[in-house]
Amino acid sequence: MGSMPIENHPIQRVSVIDNVVPPSFTKSSAMQRHYGVAKGALNRMRMRPDVLNEHVDSSREVQSTVTSSNIVGQIFKASGDNINSVYLTLSSAVGIVIDDFESYVSSAALQAAWAATGELAILNTTVVDDGLQSMELPGPRDGDEWFFTIAPFDMTGFNVALRVLSSEIYSLFQVSVSISDGVHTKRYQLVMPSAGTWHTLSIEESAMTEDDPANPVDVTQITKIGFRIEEKQHGASFYIDSITKTTSPGVLKVKLWNMGATLPIDGVTTLGDGVQYTSLGDLTEVPPTADYDINLVGGQRLYHVHNFIAGVAEEIPTNETLVVGNYYALTLHYVDTNVDVWGPNLSYETKYYNNGYAFTTGSEVAAVNAIGPYSDLMFGIFSTQETFIYNLFAQADAVPNGSAEFHAMVEDKNMRITDVIHTHGITVPQQNNIDLTFCPVRVPKGGKFELDYGDDASDDVTEVTIGATYLYAPPAVWG
Repeated sequence: MGSMPIENHPIQRVSVIDNVVPPSFTKSSAMQRHYGVAKGALNRMRMRPDVLNEHVDSSREVQSTVTSSNIVGQIFKASGDNINSVYLTLSSAVGIVIDDFESYVSSAALQAAWAATGELAILNTTVVDDGLQSMELPGPRDGDEWFFTIAPFDMTGFNVALRVLSSEIYSLFQVSVSISDGVHTKRYQLVMPSAGTWHTLSIEESAMTEDDPANPVDVTQITKIGFRIEEKQHGASFYIDSITKTTSPGVLKVKLWNMGATLPIDGVTTLGDGVQYTSLGDLTEVPPTADYDINLVGGQRLYHVHNFIAGVAEEIPTNETLVVGNYYALTLHYVDTNVDVWGPNLSYETKYYNNGYAFTTGSEVAAVNAIGPYSDLMFGIFSTQETFIYNLFAQADAVPNGSAEFHAMVEDKNMRITDVIHTHGITVPQQNNIDLTFCPVRVPKGGKFELDYGDDASDDVTEVTIGATYLYAPPAVWG
């Protein structure tokens, strides 16, 4: 009897049909997630691929500040029926200005405040970012330094935030910032992403390197802040528009509201006119919650909030999806720290998002007020949809012992296993990279990649990182 033709063999049909990538899947992305390990137990790790839809990328200017009396939010129109994560650009805490260079009447006045060991600082009124003046540091000699004296200040856990511009690329011209107790100094190299552009750099006090590790700086008694040329460049200059110190970061609360099928009216609609989404979280892993806390890091950061999730767990009967085409409000609420929320440069007079706007409101029952005609928050909404994984990655923070085991698979929204990637009974490596390029694994919408890790209590594994690279069809978005 001859062999069965491929087209009539059920196993072969699943492989050939279900795992063929459609031509419309023209985009690629990747994601990773970290999981803590419960020692000596079965750890179930679940990952749903992210796809970006509604968003605004620009984060050049603060749009508003979250305070105890000011909620900041963004209206957007849902193009997906779920949220698998969001991102936002935020600056935690109110900065205490050290110097903004606006009070000096001349370069001589600036030089009296900023003591120099070489070339003198220059008061520049042309190359400025905010205000009318900046400090220009010329760069013809290695080791030239400038110091500014302040009243003794405890900078433990503080950040130094700088608004700076370099006329040359970092590889050719390098500058460091320092803090000192008057005797000992610690510093940090300022890595500039590009030349000729203003950048906000935020440096944690704890990340600075001691000049003399045997005699560390007393960070409770900081009396000076300074800059030094580390790599000279003739004709180059380094410009500083503002220097602030910010306190240790705190917490910010995020909520989601379904505002209905029509765009909320500026000055009229309240958040209470909508319906708060109170089932945040991947219900496969956590109980539902009405809000989510972001633990902030000092200074300006782009926060990819992986656990701000809504409607992804289609296998759970109580899962609540979003209404595609409805307007939603993403709102940021004060907990213990004032937080600046970033968006586009308003002087460009460009409306980057056409189906919503950034707003403020004093409370959930007060009218929302559009910040301005060109104001949107820098935000991104990621959702789940059908994807094809072509690479999988897993790494533990230590070598698993012989009794550890794992099982990797893909499960659909009906909790049926559609693909087995690895089975029990094999030695668990510390790192595993699986190339699926020639047979990408389909993760249907509502499905997920699962790694079940049976830990050996006697080994040192405390965290596992898993990641995936995948193809997807570009989603239709309102934009």
